[in-house]
Amino acid sequence: MAAEIATRDRGAGEVPPPRLVLVTAAPWIGARCGPGQRTRMIYRAMVRVGPVEVACFGAPGPARLARAFPGAAAVHALAGEVFGAPAGLVAGLGRLLSPARAYRPDPAFRAALLALAPAVLAPAGAPTVFVFRFARLFCVAGLAADPARGRLCVVDVDDRDDQRAAAQLGRLLGPALGRSLPARAAVARLGGVLRDRLAGASALWFVKPSDRLEGLGPPAGIMPNAPAGSPAAHALPPPSTADEVLFVGNGSHDANRDGMAWFIARVWPLVAGARRPGARLRIAGIGRWAEGLGRLARAPGVTIRGSVPAVGPEYASARVVVCPLFVAAGSQLKLIEACAHGRPVVATPAVAEGFGAAIAARLAVAGTPAAFAAAVARYLEAPALADADGAALAALQRAEFAAAAIEARIAESLRRLVPAAGAVPSPATRARRIP
Repeated sequence: MAAEIATRDRGAGEVPPPRLVLVTAAPWIGARCGPGQRTRMIYRAMVRVGPVEVACFGAPGPARLARAFPGAAAVHALAGEVFGAPAGLVAGLGRLLSPARAYRPDPAFRAALLALAPAVLAPAGAPTVFVFRFARLFCVAGLAADPARGRLCVVDVDDRDDQRAAAQLGRLLGPALGRSLPARAAVARLGGVLRDRLAGASALWFVKPSDRLEGLGPPAGIMPNAPAGSPAAHALPPPSTADEVLFVGNGSHDANRDGMAWFIARVWPLVAGARRPGARLRIAGIGRWAEGLGRLARAPGVTIRGSVPAVGPEYASARVVVCPLFVAAGSQLKLIEACAHGRPVVATPAVAEGFGAAIAARLAVAGTPAAFAAAVARYLEAPALADADGAALAALQRAEFAAAAIEARIAESLRRLVPAAGAVPSPATRARRIP
């Protein structure tokens, strides 16, 4: 299948496709949403360009890799510590206090990846293009692009580690101390390590414009995320007549739990306790929702659905979707997924940023409890408005954030990169790069 798609996308007589290697880690495969969903989207985009091998850090086993990446030319399970982007207080603080150590290259991982690439590019050959999921994986690999030897490195930055670390400090220390000079200096040190290491890449992909790291040599592209399993245009769920409010997200993420704690404590009483007494709030998604919300999980009208087999029925029974996060790094897939299912969205400014003016114009954006509650209640009280905004958002999602369009953009980015193989990097660029 991979070879068929690659052949169909290439014209007759073109040079052989590059050797493509997707480098990921065990936590980022298999999941239906979040990092797993984006990993699959990038894999499908790479298949458009040529046969794809998958190298997975954390040794999940060849059988699991083969299931996660059907049609892969080869799968390579690499032993090593399993890690993710900063997630967890202890890990996040450790990376802040000693970022050079936390992001130091792993010699065994580097050797395993180099064994997959040819030592020198043959005159008529094609380069090996490594595509890394997340910046830290690229840093730990210890590779740098070497076009003269036929090695190109693309980094899908996705969630920026320094942004997430800043959010963790704010949550731990409070807003004032989280923005203090020592806290900002720690985040800046981590950002400096990321800049130094990412300068060794051939190209960088970011989810939204505000995530871009300016001033680096490698070209940067914006590759937004797309919802997993969004319905076809003709199969959108019918408008809901119930007074149902929905949130979909991972309860293990601090930003999600904090946002919903704020919503239930400060906003929900203004909706269900005043304007719409019969309204219901449902929270769907994996993770520790009941534990993280505590007594708020038992607030009147609140139901914790937890993990569900499919999100389609959840959206189908909802009148309006809320995204009340105040720290919103990365793709904010929850918002664009709600759009795909034709539901109106009430979001904080942090979530709404980065989706373009057309979508922003159809979102209800609010940052205070009173304004947020008024926007939610307005959709519950005006079904026609909810239907109109939901249908408009669904059309915009299909036009601008459909998986096929984003995959085509990723594939084109890779094709543009390949002719650079064989060019000798400038002395200034070589000086910035990891050996």
